[in-house]
Amino acid sequence: MTSLMEGEKCDYLMIMESPPAEVGYWPNGIPEAAPGNGHMQEAQEKKWLGDVTRLRQEHQALIARLARSGVPLIVVPYPKEDVFKENGLTQDIEFLRDPSLTRPDGTMLLLNMGAPTRRNEPELNKVFFDALGVPTQTMPKGYHEGGNTRFFKLDGKTWYISGTSTRSDAEGLQVVTEFLTEKDPTIRHECFDLVDGLHLDCVFTHLVTQDGVKFFAWMDAFTAPSRRKMEKLAKDLSAPLYPITKADADALTPNQVQWGDEVFASGKYTSKQVQQEAETGVTRHTLDLSQNRFLGGAAHCLTREVTTQAPIDPKRATAHLQNSGLFQYDARLRVFNNY
Repeated sequence: MTSLMEGEKCDYLMIMESPPAEVGYWPNGIPEAAPGNGHMQEAQEKKWLGDVTRLRQEHQALIARLARSGVPLIVVPYPKEDVFKENGLTQDIEFLRDPSLTRPDGTMLLLNMGAPTRRNEPELNKVFFDALGVPTQTMPKGYHEGGNTRFFKLDGKTWYISGTSTRSDAEGLQVVTEFLTEKDPTIRHECFDLVDGLHLDCVFTHLVTQDGVKFFAWMDAFTAPSRRKMEKLAKDLSAPLYPITKADADALTPNQVQWGDEVFASGKYTSKQVQQEAETGVTRHTLDLSQNRFLGGAAHCLTREVTTQAPIDPKRATAHLQNSGLFQYDARLRVFNNY
């Protein structure tokens, strides 16, 4: 059990179960390309055949590693196969990061997703949040996806770092800013423009240690004004800014998730110095997520932070999900290291 102070909220990390073996994860063995997803496009060009068995093993290993590390972890069930057809869903549903954005009080913003093939995903995620007792709001205009935002806490403030890209527009970021700062003056939201690309979390990450925060960024992915803005933010926060390479971005090395002083990542940086800095002050777990890479995501994309007002009751949450009709009769929500 994870200890909890009186009146303290419960912070969890949420991930989806690995896809059932019988699910046709890739049509004809090749991932469907989504707009702006270079990893899927690369897979198509190379006629790369996905290994579903290996993908399941990678996914299960990530869940096991998070649980063993003491992360309060919610594992939500995979929908029935006919739900895919009826709702136009794709294999991207496993990337729980993208359909929503959380703020410290626990409220979730259900996002308008930039990719047409993913626009029904927020409704599926709302079913999960309703089961967990998490309040939600809808996005009235614009586009944004959760992979285009990272956040961290530092010196009593919560910093959100967002980017525009093929999946997020300026109007959407304005909505995000209003949502985040509506009730909490300690929240800061900084926005940057990407030259191209899918999500910010593929080209930028942060690392929080007892000494402060560090930034790791492929600076060529940002416009010139945003590069200068990033450098200024790093200076203002006394944050070292370590340049990473295109190869790091292509390998999704920055697509990591941090919980406390533990980091879960899918690769190492090409620079030994940068890798050393990525390991200093934290325990870094490097996992094989190569099958997920060709779908365009890794540890950060696969997970979503969730804050609740009280410890989750897995039986009650499971009953809510089973009543939705979206899951198999024996599907259940699992919680590891509960409060």
